[in-house]
Amino acid sequence: MLPNKVIYKGKEYETIGFIKLNNGSFLFLRNNEDVVGLDLSKINLKLDLKFEIKEATKVELVLIDYIVEAIKNDIRSGKYQNKEDLKKDIVDLNKYINTHKDLLNNMKQLDFKDELVNKTITSLLSYFDEVMSNAPLNLENITSFQVDGKSYIRYKDATGHVKIMDDNVDNRNFVEQFKAKQNESKYFKQEDGKESALNIAEDMNKYQKTSVELNDVDVIDNVSKEQELPNKAMQEYDQKDDKSIVGNTETGIYYDENSNQLLTTTKKDGEVVISEVNEVTNEENSKSNEKEMPKIKKLTLKDNRKPNAAFVDTLLLSFIVGLVSGMYLVFLILIIMS
Repeated sequence: MLPNKVIYKGKEYETIGFIKLNNGSFLFLRNNEDVVGLDLSKINLKLDLKFEIKEATKVELVLIDYIVEAIKNDIRSGKYQNKEDLKKDIVDLNKYINTHKDLLNNMKQLDFKDELVNKTITSLLSYFDEVMSNAPLNLENITSFQVDGKSYIRYKDATGHVKIMDDNVDNRNFVEQFKAKQNESKYFKQEDGKESALNIAEDMNKYQKTSVELNDVDVIDNVSKEQELPNKAMQEYDQKDDKSIVGNTETGIYYDENSNQLLTTTKKDGEVVISEVNEVTNEENSKSNEKEMPKIKKLTLKDNRKPNAAFVDTLLLSFIVGLVSGMYLVFLILIIMS
């Protein structure tokens, strides 16, 4: 277990994190804007760790110095609103380093080659810059779409279930949003670009955006009169072979889990038409897909419901007013003629 505070060179530092490399293990401490990364093999601390503490190599010390300076710059620039954000970043950084095997393997080639490291420090720093910033981001499982003029983002979680997020509060397309989010934390810079995209999507869904809840259409019954007929159409469509539809009546979004298709409904000439929603997969094709006509499903449902009471009352009122007006007109003519 790591200590909460450490006295180092006569000053009290707060522990903000820990990073494990091939050999060395480092404790990160902070005192205001001063940040240090201590090689655990050089200090006398009683720590209950599940691995052997080894002496760090020269190349590992160069990496830690690079990380310390990056953290100091982020603190000075006001990146961290509180210490918990900083601690989380170091946890993410430790995970990032230990899941990027190429980084650790390349560093291992320089273990105990101090003279070579000293000659190539500038190149090493450039390499660290490239590795830390150019993490892969695979968005092939993320799409955006529009229903009734409103924007949404769709993805599948780790269990394969579809998740949909409201995307009507950000004027950037989803690719720009995901790339910007990736720069916030090393947790979003995993070696697997799909894992990074999923981590970003889950974080957005939890903290930034409104999630659109999808329910089995067979159990959806508490709907408004306006949504009643579209939902009934989807329930009938769900009865067809190989259909498993979930949906949200408020947004008009439905999803067939078997065919992996997003669906919606439109009313036309007293009928409800089910159509497939077009999805945009990346920034390059977003403009070309935005006018594209949706694929229309064959099932339509006629609106055979009786006019509602309000409409009947309006017709009755018009008739009564007209009748009364006509009687007054006859009465007025009789008066004039007399």
